[in-house]
Amino acid sequence: DHQIQFNNSSSFGGCAQLYWDHVNSYLGLGCSNPIVNFEISSDTASHSRISSFSDTVGNGSGFTFSRGRGTRAACTPVTSGTLLGVINFNGVYQNNDTDTITGVQIKGFADETWSGTGSGSYISFITTATASVTKTERMRITSAGVLQIGLATGATGKINLVGTTSGTVGLSVADAAGTWTMKLPTTVGTSGYFLQTDGTGVTTWAAASASPGGSDHQIQFNNSSSFGGCAQL
Repeated sequence: DHQIQFNNSSSFGGCAQLYWDHVNSYLGLGCSNPIVNFEISSDTASHSRISSFSDTVGNGSGFTFSRGRGTRAACTPVTSGTLLGVINFNGVYQNNDTDTITGVQIKGFADETWSGTGSGSYISFITTATASVTKTERMRITSAGVLQIGLATGATGKINLVGTTSGTVGLSVADAAGTWTMKLPTTVGTSGYFLQTDGTGVTTWAAASASPGGSDHQIQFNNSSSFGGCAQL
């Protein structure tokens, strides 16, 4: 029962690995108990392939998530915050193939009410910490093209740069980081120079003053942006 029929040497044939659940409208490929609209299952490794062949460089294979509000017969545009699509990475946590939990997600959201002239959107990357089942957004690419690592609702932004052979250098911000932008110089600078800011986040390379002014034992002061000394101090 429920097996989809095919031509088997001029007779109707069925296969337990091609199953249609007409009650729930579930289709199973490689299984006889699908639990979602379309399930592909294998006891080894499941792979899906979408192929296209064309001499036109812009023609390629694709997979589309589409979302509208309302119903298919009376749909309306998506609005800001509407989930457009999600890719879930699930794993079994007990001895039943239906006992799965999501650990990683990639989500796409609308960032405005869509129209023929505007379809602002962003993508979110979500993971789960060890010893937890709570999923947390870790990274986002905004509709403005800004890469955000760490969010107010998740972990503090941090980047780990790992050496080729050993060592890790971490860059992070304070929990209450404020809102500002650092703009780096256009050159690599000169040996011994340091990075200074103009107070607005624009940085330049500057030479460190290594020579004191005045004579020995004189206390130093700012003398027209240079170290100065005075015999009376």
